[in-house]
Amino acid sequence: MTERRRRGRIKRQAELALDLGSHDLPLEEDARAPAVFEFAADGLVVERASDEGRPEGESDRGGGAGEEPASDPRAGQGSAAPPERTETGLEELLRHAREAATAGRPEDSVRLYRRLVAVEPGNAEVRTEFGGLLDSLGLHDLAVEHYRAAAEVNPGDPGGFARLGAALTLAAQFDEAETHLRRAQRMDPSRTDVRASLGILFFRRGLYPQAEHELEWVCAQDPEHTAAHLYRGEALNRLGRVEEALDVLEKARALSPNSARIYYLMGLLYDRQHLRERAGAMYRRARELAAQ
Repeated sequence: MTERRRRGRIKRQAELALDLGSHDLPLEEDARAPAVFEFAADGLVVERASDEGRPEGESDRGGGAGEEPASDPRAGQGSAAPPERTETGLEELLRHAREAATAGRPEDSVRLYRRLVAVEPGNAEVRTEFGGLLDSLGLHDLAVEHYRAAAEVNPGDPGGFARLGAALTLAAQFDEAETHLRRAQRMDPSRTDVRASLGILFFRRGLYPQAEHELEWVCAQDPEHTAAHLYRGEALNRLGRVEEALDVLEKARALSPNSARIYYLMGLLYDRQHLRERAGAMYRRARELAAQ
């Protein structure tokens, strides 16, 4: 199965999960493996104390089954460690949703995030993560709904408006996207993600000089920003600056050597230079990667 077909299948499964609803679905037992899960986008960590190896009936505070807790007034003083914090039901559900996403089970993750939103619709963290999951599945219109809710809950966070603007761009709602991206830029002019999103927005609107200007700044500030190099290379191509476009796309290829799109674009540029052999090599590599 090619990567494109696999992603299409996953997207359809997630769409089905969104249609079905989820409030009466049990948690999956195989989503319980890691004790600590880190959500890469925001560095959020939820921890759960492990129960492995604990005798049946033993509580977190120590002692066997049926024993009364210590009543010594000195308990908890001196060098005694405080009791471990246990995970709440909401945290457990959030952990399961994250684990399902990272384990490649987006349909399960979608169902769990739906339950979380139903329980706490004003939780910006949950809304942001759910939006990110939907974005990754290509469900940008649905992602916008959750990013918008997160931005309303936390209007002082420029990242919230940056994510909302980027998702609106992918959903082809360009005017509103620019409004939110400009707001994020006013709040924090140093954010490269905002300038990159503006550059991509301008590119999608056909404003290639503006796109190239924004993305040139991003590439200078963050030389490892793959999307900025890719879109800048495309913008330079549309502006007829073929040599510059090839230089930028070479950097993009070094950052993302398995991107079929980059090889295909480079093939087009070599074709424009009448370098048929180089163009053919790029097209062949693009086909190989697309078939994986």
